[in-house]
Amino acid sequence: DHLRRGSMRLDAVKTVVLDEADEMLRMGFIDDVEWILDHAPKERQTAVFSATMPPQIRRIAERYLNDPVNMSITHRVVTQPTIEQRFLSVNVRHKFDALVRVLETERSEAVIIFSRTKTGAQELAEKLGARGYAAEAMHGDMNQVHRESVIRRLKSGRLEVVVATDVAARGLDVDHITHVINYDIPHDPESYVHRIGRTGRAGRSGVAVLLVTPRERRMMRLIEQYTKKQLVPMKIPTNAQVAERRTTVFKETLVKAVGEGGLDHYKTLIQQWSEELEIDPLTLAAAGAKLASQDRPLEAEPEQELEPS
Repeated sequence: DHLRRGSMRLDAVKTVVLDEADEMLRMGFIDDVEWILDHAPKERQTAVFSATMPPQIRRIAERYLNDPVNMSITHRVVTQPTIEQRFLSVNVRHKFDALVRVLETERSEAVIIFSRTKTGAQELAEKLGARGYAAEAMHGDMNQVHRESVIRRLKSGRLEVVVATDVAARGLDVDHITHVINYDIPHDPESYVHRIGRTGRAGRSGVAVLLVTPRERRMMRLIEQYTKKQLVPMKIPTNAQVAERRTTVFKETLVKAVGEGGLDHYKTLIQQWSEELEIDPLTLAAAGAKLASQDRPLEAEPEQELEPS
């Protein structure tokens, strides 16, 4: 864009580096990359870094690199031992309900959920927001100011969940991310390693959960072979477990409110209403708890089978 507008010149460029070349190819940027290379000085050093070497990348290397040296690095990528890696077998149509149950029952500080597409990330963040979660999407269509705002709010605790695409999460560095959830399975095992590396940082432990449909089992096996680590199966939490967790959180919230004090006015109101309405204080307290938990009822709903049969 700068080159087309004439606001940048490349005359003085001595070195050009194409990093993540296969990713740029996969995302459809490679034509722009070649256009930029054509506008750079012919006398320069060019380096290409790529996890894989598809034919299109080889063609670019042959065209733009002068007598290049090919360097191959032995794969030694391993996942952090502090990350607990699990998988969840689920039907496609039940993925969202399974995700919500996991979020409801896991003790978490900050969660990154990975979606395969920008549209998918946006829609998932909106659906989680409708369920009462402080959630926001982060994808390639967002400008840098918006992206930094999302990261800032995640760090400060004002956001619980960020739904991200692979590219948007590159370089994301937030120490207190406790969970990484792969809502959509990654395209390749290396992307999986990059994704789950967002948790278990700075000596902390972390949890990585992979949602797997029956058709995605083969990719999961490739991930296990690549990481040399077997993912641990987990059961989709039941509605009873969800209700139990909600009850615990609600109780902890009440205990915190009692500790903070300032309840005298409310005690007086309860006493007055009890006498005025001839309703015992326990029943009034129960009605208040029911109203306060309307969005997340404390009673277990009827069970629905979410796992593949």
